[in-house]
Amino acid sequence: MAQTCLLLVVSAQIGLDTAYWTAVNQFFIWGSLAVYFAISFTTYSDGMYLIFTGSFPFIGTARNSLNQPSIWLAIFLTMVLCVLPVVAYRFLRSQLKPTFSDRTHRLEISNNGFFNLQIQRKIKEAKKRPVPPPRKVKIRRTSSRRSGYAFSHTQGYGDLITSGKTFRSKIPFHQTGRFSPNERR
Repeated sequence: MAQTCLLLVVSAQIGLDTAYWTAVNQFFIWGSLAVYFAISFTTYSDGMYLIFTGSFPFIGTARNSLNQPSIWLAIFLTMVLCVLPVVAYRFLRSQLKPTFSDRTHRLEISNNGFFNLQIQRKIKEAKKRPVPPPRKVKIRRTSSRRSGYAFSHTQGYGDLITSGKTFRSKIPFHQTGRFSPNERR
């Protein structure tokens, strides 16, 4: 009985939390219930007792207990008592601290399907407001100048790198038209 209550309460909670019912949701919720009952009736059947005498000594327990109306009443009351606090909390939360969609839903119901003109105006104003520009993030760029060390391991390039011909010359600005690294201070 406890296992059946647990499975039905969990299935009811999943049903309450499901916003979009699809074939996959239906399959898994109803399938888990069907598989549970199939397994419980199989494990407590006469056939399993005859095959595995020591493992399944409770012959017909599931069948006998679930045939009694008092068991089903206890399961139903347990389900209601376990699910009722969640439903009450959600109801009170929507009454005491309604979200914008809760308020518009209430207005829609109270106005027989027509939105309040003030709410429509607020929605239009919110849509007309410009979206704030995204924050500009300074991008750190790495130097595009690469090291020539990898070329020094192949034949022919080592002499070029060690000779210093690939490095910038240290000629002053007045001769080349640009600053040397030492003069930038």
